[in-house]
Amino acid sequence: MQLDTSHSNAEALFWKFFANEANEAEKAFLLSWLKESDENKKAFKEARTAYILSKHAKHIDTIDENKEYNKFEAAISSRVTVMWKKFAVAASVIIAVGISIFIFQKMNKSEVVIAQQAESISYISEKGQTKDFILPDSSTVVLRQKSKLLFFPESKSERLVKLEGEAFFDVRRNPEKPFKIQTKSISIEVLGTSFIVNAHLDQNYEEVRVLSGTVKVTSALDTVIVKANQIAVFDKLKNELSFQNYYDKNDIAWQTNELAFEATELSKVAIKLSDYFDKKIIIADSAISHYPLSANFSSPDLNSVLTLLQLTFDIEIEHTDSVILLKNKIISQ
Repeated sequence: MQLDTSHSNAEALFWKFFANEANEAEKAFLLSWLKESDENKKAFKEARTAYILSKHAKHIDTIDENKEYNKFEAAISSRVTVMWKKFAVAASVIIAVGISIFIFQKMNKSEVVIAQQAESISYISEKGQTKDFILPDSSTVVLRQKSKLLFFPESKSERLVKLEGEAFFDVRRNPEKPFKIQTKSISIEVLGTSFIVNAHLDQNYEEVRVLSGTVKVTSALDTVIVKANQIAVFDKLKNELSFQNYYDKNDIAWQTNELAFEATELSKVAIKLSDYFDKKIIIADSAISHYPLSANFSSPDLNSVLTLLQLTFDIEIEHTDSVILLKNKIISQ
C-alpha cells in the first residue's frame, strides 16, 4: 500500500483519523509518529480535544470548527513534515506484523504500550491521571482518574471492554462488530458513536451520556435506546433504568479542560467544580446557594476559581483537609 507523503496530506492526518477516514497505512504512520516523542503525544491529545469540541459545535456557541482545525494544523504541521517520510517505511512494517498499539497519557507523562492482539489487558488510571487509548479498531477511549478498563481481543462478532469508573468513548463504526461495554450493572452496545460512561462502584447510579449517534443500554430488566444529547441513568437502589433529554458541555470538562457557566446557581457550580477538581466543595449557607454565576474557564486552577467566587459574591472560603466550604460572610463572622 502506497502512503501519500505530501505535506498537505501530513497536515490533515490527525483530522482524518478522528473522522475515521484514514487508511491503514496512514493509521500505522500515526501510531509510529506518536511513539516518537512525548511532544507528539501532546499534539495528539490537543488535536483530539479540538476535534471533540468541533464535533459538537452546534451545542457550543464559542467553538468554530474551521478555527479549531486551523489551530490544530498549525500545532502539528512543523512536527509532521520532518518525520512524514521517515515513518512511511515503519508504517508498512506495523501493518505487516499486525500489532495492536495503545496510547495513553498520564497527567505529567506520556508513553506508548504495545500489546499483542491476542492479549487481554487491564489498565488503571490512578488519582490525578487521565489515560488516552487508541484501540486496534481505531476507536479512542479516554479513561478518567480512579477508573479501570479491561480490554478483550476482538472476536468475529463483537468488540468488548469492561469498565469500572468513568470514560469517554469515540467508537469507530463497524456494523459487523458491535462495540460492547460492560459495567457492574448495565451493558452498552454501539455501532459507532461518542459517549461518556460513568460507572463508579461507590455510586448508587450509573450513567451513559450520548454526545453523538445512538447507544443501546441494557440492565437486567430493561433496555433503552439513547440518542445524542440524552442520558440514560440506572438507579442501583431501585433497579430502574430510565433516560431523558440532557446536555451539559461541562460533562466533558475533565478532558477538554473547559468549564462554562451561564447564570448557574452557586450550588450547581459547586457540584461541577467538585467533580472537575476531585475535591469536595460544599455550600455552607443556603442563603448563597442561589447566587448566579456567569463565567468561562480554560484550564482552570482551583485557587483562581475560588478567588473569583470570593470576589464576585463577597463570600468566605474555608479550607479543611477533606472539604472546601463556601460561606456567607455574615454567617462566618
